[in-house]
Amino acid sequence: MLSINQLMKYLRAHHHIAVKSNQAQALRNIGYYHGFKGYRFIRTPNQRIAFSSLDEVIALNKFDMQLKAIFYPKVMFIENALKSYVIEAVLKDSKSETLDAIFEKSITDYKSYTR
Repeated sequence: MLSINQLMKYLRAHHHIAVKSNQAQALRNIGYYHGFKGYRFIRTPNQRIAFSSLDEVIALNKFDMQLKAIFYPKVMFIENALKSYVIEAVLKDSKSETLDAIFEKSITDYKSYTR
């Protein structure tokens, strides 16, 4: 595993990305794999993003985090509501609260039907 300083040198030498000496903490915070490698291309590896500086990677990471902050609460609301509805439907279908009955009646019951 590379130290943060070695990683900064690696980005400069192998990816031709300008990394300032005072950006060590920023790189440490976003991470090489999640930060830089996670943003290297759009959809497919042949659609590379031509980063020229770590500032650009940091700005994209900041935008990504702000976008997630907008959508995350709404997605979590939908996920929790769906789980509640599914649990309610499964309990009603199985007419039981025991896991064995739920598993047999509601989850694996499809096996009793012919193709």
